[in-house]
Amino acid sequence: LTVQTPGDAGYGIQHRSNSVSLSSFIGVGGSSLGGWFGTRSNHPLYFFTNDGGPQMSLLQSGNVGIGTTAPGASLDVRGTRVRLQTDSGNNGPYLLLTHAGEASGHTYAIGSSGGANGPGAGSFEIYDSTAAQSRLVINPSGHITQAPDKGGLVKAMIYVAPNGGVIRCYNSQRQDGGASLPPSGNTGCGFTVNYNDALPGEYMVVFDFQVNDRFVSVTPYRDTRAGVLYFNQNTIIVYTVLGNNSTGAAEFTLIVY
Repeated sequence: LTVQTPGDAGYGIQHRSNSVSLSSFIGVGGSSLGGWFGTRSNHPLYFFTNDGGPQMSLLQSGNVGIGTTAPGASLDVRGTRVRLQTDSGNNGPYLLLTHAGEASGHTYAIGSSGGANGPGAGSFEIYDSTAAQSRLVINPSGHITQAPDKGGLVKAMIYVAPNGGVIRCYNSQRQDGGASLPPSGNTGCGFTVNYNDALPGEYMVVFDFQVNDRFVSVTPYRDTRAGVLYFNQNTIIVYTVLGNNSTGAAEFTLIVY
């Protein structure tokens, strides 16, 4: 069946029942030339299959519903899950969130990374497209990474033994959280602890990122005290004081925010 309309515009198939009118149209609507299909009366448009109930709805307001006939948002999906999938390439899929109503509004991309680009395959990322910077990454092992110049999360933690050995550590600046570099002697997670017996109670902790623009905290072990003696770009010197008020070797935990 071919419906031919004169010229470049006109209505084609039309179906009326009482007050409801459904029609196809070819022509210009606003500034868009194309094929049109919908209701001409003030009624929603429903889509269905297998002679069943409505599976997708388009309301007069423009709201689209999947699994609902009363979508309460521009896109309202009722179901067990929604999937965004790409089968090739290194980027995405990402869901873009944009606030275009403000001059300072940013566009954020939330999604699963792939391949060699960005944070690496299988990571969950919040990416600031406006500033072209990754804001937060959770890698497949569950480690959280964050740009070193951003506040709000722990950047690094290191638990140091009295002899300067690294007992446990965490480095949020590495995609693996330092898991690929477990503690070994006085190194771990990309950090190094230097301890000199000639300077009892003084530990030089060297990081693989800048720390002198961060907040830090030192937690001593049991009946000892600890504090920060010195900062430079990527080094923190910690001192420990024993119960008799003399400096001496002791365990401590150093946290960088």
